[in-house]
This record gives sequence, C-alpha cells and structure tokens, in this order.
Amino acid sequence: MAFSRHFYQDYNFAFTQCHGVIDDNSLRIHILGFNNEAKGMTIIRELADARKLDNAGQVTVQGLVQLSELGNQRAAGRDGYLAIVVADPLIYEMGQLYANLVRDLKKDTRVFFDVKEALAWLGYDGHEADTLLAFMRKHRV
Repeated sequence: MAFSRHFYQDYNFAFTQCHGVIDDNSLRIHILGFNNEAKGMTIIRELADARKLDNAGQVTVQGLVQLSELGNQRAAGRDGYLAIVVADPLIYEMGQLYANLVRDLKKDTRVFFDVKEALAWLGYDGHEADTLLAFMRKHRV
C-alpha cells in the first residue's frame, strides 16, 4: 500500500505517509479512506510526508484534477490545513499543482521540504511539535 495514516485527535492532527509507488487510483483510495476515518473531525491539520515516495510517474494531471474534487469534498464543513513534505523537486511541483486545485475549499495547502517548518505552519510549536514529532516517529513506515 502506498499510504498510511494515523490520527492524533487531541491535537486535531492527521499524519499521512506516502511511500513506494503511487498512481491516480491509489490516491483515490487514500482520499476516500481518509474521508471515512476522519468522520466527526471538524478541524484537521494534516501533515502528508511524501519523502519516501519512490515514484509518482503514474499520477496524471487529469487524475489530480479529479482527486482535487474528492479533496474538496473531504474539506467541506471542516477547517482543514494540509502540509505536504517532500524531498524531490518533481514531487514538489506535483504537490503545488494539487495545492492550487484544492485551495478554493480548503483553508490552505502548502508544500515543504522540512517537517518542522510544516508543523510550525500548521500551528504547532514547542511541546505540541515535540509530541507530534514523537508520534510521527512511532508510526513511520
């Protein structure tokens, strides 16, 4: 599986990892699964760690457009922030494209190269950031 996700509900936090090879279909399955698991959460600050992504060559622009519609549905009725952390400039560009497509309904989506910067942008600092870093280390694939 190309995605894993864990929720730290006390902090309204979702940690998603993207790893291996992804395509339009695996992204669709992830978004639908996320929507189902996050039911009842009205505020979600998500960090999507894509630094272990090996290949996203099968993700298409058409697929990103369709998936952004699912992402917008996911954000409807919620305060949602998404920080995507990447290591590869090509993945950065894909993340930027997705961010621009979902920006209308989500509060905001940004792409980062640094996890601590992403957490700070999501509004976590000090003890909260340290707690979430430990949470992410515990669940890292």
